[in-house]
Amino acid sequence: MAGAGRRTRNALVVSEVALATVLLIGAGLLGRSFLRLQQVPTGFATEHILQLTVTAPNDMPKPDRPAFFDKIERALAVVPGVTSIGASSVPPYSPGAVTRTQFLAEGHEARQDEFFAADWRSVTPGFFSTLGLRLVRATVHRR
Repeated sequence: MAGAGRRTRNALVVSEVALATVLLIGAGLLGRSFLRLQQVPTGFATEHILQLTVTAPNDMPKPDRPAFFDKIERALAVVPGVTSIGASSVPPYSPGAVTRTQFLAEGHEARQDEFFAADWRSVTPGFFSTLGLRLVRATVHRR
């Protein structure tokens, strides 16, 4: 029986070494992928950009919020060294930050629980130029 126990123990050691090797190789590949991903161009300016998160007070009425954010933009515009200001309801590449609207396309009949969905962002006029983006087409919707 001692021989069977030794074989089992040896098999477990070999399995542990094999699993550790696989995990080590996987970690190395993940690290390399992460480093390569950091080299991919984002498509917008990232140097000399400061991102701030500003939230309106919870007790502020919704009609007063645009003026609140306009006041912050005007105050930042006079800070020495600031050359451009833009704001977005959701920053680019924000994990988990989704503003999604469901809609039904014109000409399609509504089926139960079947809608199209679109992600959207609300931005200020300076947003695109601040990030060095060229606006191809703009559609303004006012509520």
